[in-house]
Amino acid sequence: MSLEVTSGEHGVVRVFSLGYRVWMELQHFEAVDKLAQALQVDRLNLEDVQIVDLNAVRDMGLSTFLIEAYGVTEEEMAPLAESLNALQGHVAVLRSGAFQGAALTLAASDDVRLVATLHEPRMSAPAPMPDFESARGTSKGPKERKPVSDKAMSGRIAMYALLAVFAFTIMFVWIAS
Repeated sequence: MSLEVTSGEHGVVRVFSLGYRVWMELQHFEAVDKLAQALQVDRLNLEDVQIVDLNAVRDMGLSTFLIEAYGVTEEEMAPLAESLNALQGHVAVLRSGAFQGAALTLAASDDVRLVATLHEPRMSAPAPMPDFESARGTSKGPKERKPVSDKAMSGRIAMYALLAVFAFTIMFVWIAS
């Protein structure tokens, strides 16, 4: 069975049931490369792939886990909840980002079987900031720095000289004691 991933896809969550052989390879090699091989793709973005031990989420159920972890709506989950909660073993949850925006054809098999295609909530654009007259400011660009006066420069040099004399005095007192 082949599954199409469109170019630039965003917000799709695919849940794959993992067969024993693939799970053992993933556990033994600790690499998502084996999952990519099983799906017959070049590579997967590790940040968007999660391997879930269903025994670890048994108390809440896989459906509740997907709702809470991925923001899937309860309305979308309702028809699938019973079948997802009945799964055993391990599943791989792949977000759209796992495919790095490429158009691909995934080849699911007995070892990696698609059990659900869900959607993350759409993020709305933030509301524009209100335009307040007071926020506009009165800046007319960077101010020109006026040159340092001779008196100010003399004062700085005198301060550094006094600090040096003070440091030498402390050093001599310390050596003498």
